Amino acid sequence: MSREHGRADAAVAAARGVVGLYGDPEVSWSIGLEAQVDDVPDVEAARRRLDSFVAARPWLGASPDFGSVADTDLAGSRSALLDDAYADTDPLVRVVVCPSQAWVMVAGHHGAVDGAGLLALMATVLDVPLTSGFLGIGDREAAHGFLGSAARRLGEALFAPPTRLAVDAGPGEARESGDHAVSLPLPELRVSTGTAAAAGAAAVTRWNREHGRRAGRLVLAIGASRRPGTALEADRDTAYLRVRVPRGGADDEVRAAVAAAAPEPTFPAVRAPGPARMLTRLLAGRLGSTLLLSNLGAVSGTGLDRLTFWPPAAGRPGVAVGLVSVAGRSTTLSLRVRRADLDEPAARRFLDLVAASLPDA
Repeated sequence: MSREHGRADAAVAAARGVVGLYGDPEVSWSIGLEAQVDDVPDVEAARRRLDSFVAARPWLGASPDFGSVADTDLAGSRSALLDDAYADTDPLVRVVVCPSQAWVMVAGHHGAVDGAGLLALMATVLDVPLTSGFLGIGDREAAHGFLGSAARRLGEALFAPPTRLAVDAGPGEARESGDHAVSLPLPELRVSTGTAAAAGAAAVTRWNREHGRRAGRLVLAIGASRRPGTALEADRDTAYLRVRVPRGGADDEVRAAVAAAAPEPTFPAVRAPGPARMLTRLLAGRLGSTLLLSNLGAVSGTGLDRLTFWPPAAGRPGVAVGLVSVAGRSTTLSLRVRRADLDEPAARRFLDLVAASLPDA
């Protein structure tokens, strides 16, 4: 086995191990970040920069998969970067550039890199320093240990599962693989994660009411970086907050709940055994959260016009809302949802509900 293949094998195994015990085995665990830029970088120079950058970071695996496409292939390229699984020796970083549309997309396995890490990768591709205004949660500690938390999560799944977004697909229907990835461009908004969480909760409540489902027990999963947006690195320094939405879901109460939330404990980085993967599949509709939210904040960098962030949509139904701004220019709200759960028009209607609940949207 070559050194390159050995490094790739080890990196992919490590990335899978990060999501092994709790990760939905039916999804790719690929996350993505798109950029509309004033001037697209030279493709070959960007490839060389990224190769060197990744080579210095063994957890990112083999030399990145780097491609260039025509403007008619943007949707297909996005789907491939987000939906395709990472095979045993695959690169854990994927990049596509479309020079004619001044469009760049980077993606990576979420076991190796988080949303803040994608910003670091994008900065390397564009050869532009990037920072964001998020503060990170630092060394805030979990309120419970792993074993106690795992027991509570199992009990919750069995006896008090989180409310799910109402979907049309029944369990016996044929399942289409992959995700719809839809976005909504907005003028620049300064939206805190707490405010975005309140908007997501309000959208779920309204959507479910319109579909004849009671509000129930809404639980939000929120991806949070431990380091600040002024110290980006292409790794996974991530914590998850799990926030029970107070009954009634008043915006100020949701914001307070987000601010007070302790991170979930770190799961052991191991490959899940067969019985654990089977249990995860059986309980996929009862584990996890109602909705996942991740906010990359207001990003500053020369030549950026718009960014779009695609966090992972795990579970059933998997619903993930992303939010990112370019300071002084734009904000983009995005939704990633399993194709088997919502069709694209329904996904866009739900995203519109989230936007309608944002201040000044």
